[in-house]
Amino acid sequence: MISLALILVCATLTCGQEEEVDHDHAHHSGNPLDWLRDSVPGEPGVDYPIFNEVQDTAFSCEDRVFGGYYADPGMGCQGYHVCLNHGNNARKLSFLCPNGTIFQQSKLTCEWWFNVDCTEAQSSYNVNDLIGTGDSLPESNDLGPKRPIPTRNNDNVNPNRRSRK
Repeated sequence: MISLALILVCATLTCGQEEEVDHDHAHHSGNPLDWLRDSVPGEPGVDYPIFNEVQDTAFSCEDRVFGGYYADPGMGCQGYHVCLNHGNNARKLSFLCPNGTIFQQSKLTCEWWFNVDCTEAQSSYNVNDLIGTGDSLPESNDLGPKRPIPTRNNDNVNPNRRSRK
């Protein structure tokens, strides 16, 4: 009986109060990409790809290094493959980097889209030749300058940006 009365008192005290809303992060549009726009600089699907599954592209593992990691420009480098060649049987395992990141071929890892130039991926495929040699990958400072982190007011950060339709 006492617990029921306590519940009623608590409910009465909170009924008239308005819930505080963070209007900067409240989204009423129903657009599922709004959370991504708030989390990652740039425009999803324009500045970086947002695939939800691996796409069928022309990438092939033929004549690739066994166990090598390869960015797939056909997926805007959000997708990458691990080649498991055995004799004449070229097999690939395909993966996606999380939204907002793309595969940095020279480091063999996913990085923020604004730190990667996908157009240079194929020229770095030879980094796979280091796999199994005991040699280390190039240091990040050997990979050239990083681009500045884009802001909402700077639409020209990505020089390879696709035009909006």
